[in-house]
Amino acid sequence: MTASQQQQNARLYAAPSGREVFIPETEIVISEVDLAGKITYGNDAYWRITGFSRQRTLGIANHQTWHPGMPRAIFRLLGERLDAEKNAFAYILGITEEGDHFWEFGQIMPTYGTDGNRRGLLIVRRAANPATLRIIVPLYEKLRAIEIAAAEKNAGARRSKMALDAILNELGQSYEELIFSRAVTA
Repeated sequence: MTASQQQQNARLYAAPSGREVFIPETEIVISEVDLAGKITYGNDAYWRITGFSRQRTLGIANHQTWHPGMPRAIFRLLGERLDAEKNAFAYILGITEEGDHFWEFGQIMPTYGTDGNRRGLLIVRRAANPATLRIIVPLYEKLRAIEIAAAEKNAGARRSKMALDAILNELGQSYEELIFSRAVTA
């Protein structure tokens, strides 16, 4: 394994600590990734909230900064929207370098170069709405349990995405309608 591959596979954070940290309500946390999903930019708030160092994190795959408790079904859902060249919104469970977790409300947008070609994604995060989290946390726990129960990682992600689709169908809402309706009625 090359040094570059070892760096890509190295975990960026300590084991989850169970401690929660919060994004201040006035904070806007921004990062960008390229088409390969590698982090190319983070604003000062990104580095401060996550505790990751620029030197160690720039060029690393963005998925290495996700909390292991975050259901992959949500990322599949986001991928569907982004593949259709649409903005996507989601509640994301993040992790700091120290292993602490935080909830964020993120807007993910495709970015384009001056030639009109897609060049990556811009992720803008804000503090999570506590009322919406009362719906999101149990939903994500259910989806993550489905993923963990599967013998194979991709099968688990597929099963939890199917479960998410079934839940949303039963509610008669899209994921975004769910998260926005809960935020508005909170």
